[in-house]
Amino acid sequence: MLQVVIVCGTSASGKSSISESLSQILTTQSHSSTYLDADDFHPASNKQKMSNGIPLTDEDRFPWLNSICEHITSLSTSQPQLKFVILACSALKKIYRDQFRTIKSDSINVKFACLIVPYEVLELRLKNRKNHFFDGKLLKSQLDTFETPVDDELLDTMLVNIDQDDSVPVAEITTGIVNWILQ
Repeated sequence: MLQVVIVCGTSASGKSSISESLSQILTTQSHSSTYLDADDFHPASNKQKMSNGIPLTDEDRFPWLNSICEHITSLSTSQPQLKFVILACSALKKIYRDQFRTIKSDSINVKFACLIVPYEVLELRLKNRKNHFFDGKLLKSQLDTFETPVDDELLDTMLVNIDQDDSVPVAEITTGIVNWILQ
């Protein structure tokens, strides 16, 4: 069965770093895995909006999310030896996470590791980020949009609280997520 682990949260929450580390750890443990960054699936129009400080709408996001779901589904059939897909994706709202849940089947399982990071930490990380299309002015919009998983979502979601700026090493966070997905 293909395990899809979506590391989600706002911009600068650490999704990419943690996802890449997660994929590397699983691979070194002899689990076939691949890392995907949802940003790579954004059409140019979405990237242009974000770089101009314009928040994406649901209408912007749904085709983007669909293309990611289609890609993951195709990986499950084209690479049957693949055991894990690790995806870094904002997935800010329950309806976006539910879109990923639609690909669950007898051969695909979906889990989420949701990164919860305070505004001040995110803001500092964005100020230090270079060469990224995301306009830091959109952070407030992302935080306003973000819906913390609750209730039935907690059945397939791990909440990861990152309370301080980079004081908890990525390896420590990743190890906790690996232990959760392998249980």
